[in-house]
Amino acid sequence: MKRPSRIVVGYDGSPHADGALDFALMMADSCGAEVLVLHATGLLERFEHRDVTHLPDQVAARVAASRVPSARVHFAFDDGDPCTTLLRAAELDPPADLLVVGTRGHATHSGRLLGSTSLEVAEHAPVPVIIVPLEEGSTAA
Repeated sequence: MKRPSRIVVGYDGSPHADGALDFALMMADSCGAEVLVLHATGLLERFEHRDVTHLPDQVAARVAASRVPSARVHFAFDDGDPCTTLLRAAELDPPADLLVVGTRGHATHSGRLLGSTSLEVAEHAPVPVIIVPLEEGSTAA
């Protein structure tokens, strides 16, 4: 695998997504990559009326606590389901060299090792995917 210059990380504000973002920031720091933090605003989210206006600030706080300059981190909302949005991001201009996701997001089903998005992204991504497990001691909400 070549050294990534652009990392895309899926983010929904869950503890799993926080772990994925922290990992992506650590990778970006070590290799000088840009990071695109992507939140999918699909039908399920609109149906549940989930407030996501705080997500850019939540990401900014995690970036500020990292060693990655904020100018190399970008946040975007994208319309669509999480998997399609992440796979589409791998083909942007410039394309992603690496996708990073948490094992699960807000739609957590107990007893499952991986969520449907992380499984589907890993199966269909045209670039390497890193699935970051929830760190021991963290709580999934």
